Amino acid sequence: MKKKLIRKRLTIGLSQPEIERLEAYCKETGRNYSDVIRECIRKLKPSLGS
Repeated sequence: MKKKLIRKRLTIGLSQPEIERLEAYCKETGRNYSDVIRECIRKLKPSLGS
């Protein structure tokens, strides 16, 4: 059975070099922007002060 995800749309501002870097990475890996950004967020470690 497929897991149902709760979705929320997020808009972020990126500089031109950041966009180009993201586009190049996505093209290189064959992945889309959302997958790459989700992976980056999952790798974040919680801060010790929280």
